[in-house]
Amino acid sequence: MTTLLRLLTDAAVERIVPASAGNWVTEMRAMLKRLRRSPIQYVEITAGQAALAAAGTVAIFTPETATQRIKIRDMILFGGGTNFSGGGGDRTVAVTDGTTTFGTIAAALAQSLATTRWGGTNFSFGSGAVPNTASVAAQNVRLAYAGGATDYTAGSLTIGVWYEITAE
Repeated sequence: MTTLLRLLTDAAVERIVPASAGNWVTEMRAMLKRLRRSPIQYVEITAGQAALAAAGTVAIFTPETATQRIKIRDMILFGGGTNFSGGGGDRTVAVTDGTTTFGTIAAALAQSLATTRWGGTNFSFGSGAVPNTASVAAQNVRLAYAGGATDYTAGSLTIGVWYEITAE
């Protein structure tokens, strides 16, 4: 949805909501244009153990320019996934740009998924990162295994992330 909104031009908004539709149209057009330009974005990412295994990552945000940065405003881990398990896995899952760890999902939570907001029990703010820390310019913000020594052999989780684009 956010990608679609960003692709809308003003002319496309005018075609989607024609002026002949009535008085509310002006407000609808203005709202669509504001949404398209909003620096706040939301993504929902599902990451399976296979994608994270062997130093794999799953992108949450991929910058479009060499200077683009974000600040994560909120995250939620949804409990509807499949618990990570098997192979003696004991890994934590980090939200990181490779320099800053924005949040860490503890192994106990990955192994017994429950809906948890960022900053809650077992979904901590990253080490040394405060919630308003900006990502490194031109770096993907991603999910990756962090602590622990052994990858899981089964499981997937879904995380929702609200972020603000702070530099283009």
